[in-house]
This record gives sequence, C-alpha cells and structure tokens, in this order.
Amino acid sequence: MINKIRANHGGLTEFIHRNIRSDGQIKNFRFGSNPVPVSDITTEAQEFIVHERFAREAHRGEILSSHLTFDLIDSYKEAHNFTGHVPDFFTTKAKIEIHFPKSRPPRNAKAYRGIGAERCELGVPIISTDGNVAIWEGAKLKPGQRYRVEWDW
Repeated sequence: MINKIRANHGGLTEFIHRNIRSDGQIKNFRFGSNPVPVSDITTEAQEFIVHERFAREAHRGEILSSHLTFDLIDSYKEAHNFTGHVPDFFTTKAKIEIHFPKSRPPRNAKAYRGIGAERCELGVPIISTDGNVAIWEGAKLKPGQRYRVEWDW
C-alpha cells in the first residue's frame, strides 16, 4: 500500500500500519526496497502491526510517503477472495495493487465499499494485459469504511 500522509501536527515520528492479516503466512515486510526491522513488527490478536519510524520528526503540513509491501504465502485458498483497506483518517487517494501468481490469474475482479447491506460497487480494477496484476484507485476515502477488491479464481 502506498500512502502519502500530511502531518497534522509537528513532532510526528512514526506511521503505524495495522490490521494486517491473512489465512496463510505473511513474510518479507518492506518499506520500498528496505526490509522492515524485526523490532518494528509486532502482533496483536493474530494481526500484524508494522511501525514505520521516520528519520526525523515531521513538521506540521509536511507530506510524507510510505510504501509498505509484504508477501502472502499459501493465502487465498477459496474460489472467491478479497483484500482490503480501512483508513483511519480521511484519505485523498488510495491504491490497492494485487500481484497474482503467474500460474493463477483471476477470472474477474470488482471493487466495493462497505459490507453486507451497506455494500456499494466502486467499479472494476484495471487488470494488466497478462492478467496477473489488478489495480484499484480510489479518491476521498472515508475513515472507518471498508474498501475491498474481490476476485474469483
């Protein structure tokens, strides 16, 4: 997930990525090309929490960029699957990019906001020509809302 964060106060020293979970294993946490130090990864209620500590305190209004990636191993075993994001704050733009195994591209994909009766379709993600990457981009995401990309194998 790529995040651009505007510091709403001075002295911001870290960004916390929460609620990272999977049916299988999660490995290889990285910020850009840099491995996340083991000391910055914790678990709580079977979910990973990853702390991204800044080299210096951010100034109010400063725009910070964060690009967290990780590998999911032996996940998404069902015929219908999803991945999602729940923002804690109003989010101007967000992008969910899914790289599928080359041997297992999805048959279809759609993006949604909400779940159950509150669910609203947001459109079809862009699928790469080889079918192995799905990208959904959203704007003006609301705090606490669930944004999901679902697909069928």
